Amino acid sequence: MKEFIRNLENKYLAAAILIIGILMVVFPIRLAAAFPWALGSALIVRAVVVIILFMKYREEKKGPGRVLLYLILGFTFLLNSTEATGIIGTIWAAFSLVEVANEIDEMWHEKRFSFLFLLTAAASIVLSILLLLNPFEHFAVHIRVFGLEIIFYSLARIAAIVKARRT
Repeated sequence: MKEFIRNLENKYLAAAILIIGILMVVFPIRLAAAFPWALGSALIVRAVVVIILFMKYREEKKGPGRVLLYLILGFTFLLNSTEATGIIGTIWAAFSLVEVANEIDEMWHEKRFSFLFLLTAAASIVLSILLLLNPFEHFAVHIRVFGLEIIFYSLARIAAIVKARRT
């Protein structure tokens, strides 16, 4: 999501994503109930988009294995939406840990360490462990944290778009 927001060129789309982030912070429990449906639908749409891009350009980096993954997860979340929160929470925690591990590796190889990064990495690790141990109870907290991340990145992107258009 961070990369998606960083690459936005349209300030209105960035503003719409900012609103979604605010809703995630304000209404995390209501959004948690809708999350399996929204994520399942988004994964299926993503699979269709990848298929179209592959058929049109034949150079799409994501191939049939990725499409199959999106379809399986998407339909699983839709068909089992009441129990999917646990599965989503576990996957979310694992992806968060992989992301932190990749960032630590990158910092290690570049020999540049940031106190702020280490602080956020520690927080991400703790939140991921909580989500792994009890995904149902900690899911709303993660939605709120994810909403805060979206707000931060959206505001930064909107500021960059506005600044770029002024120059």
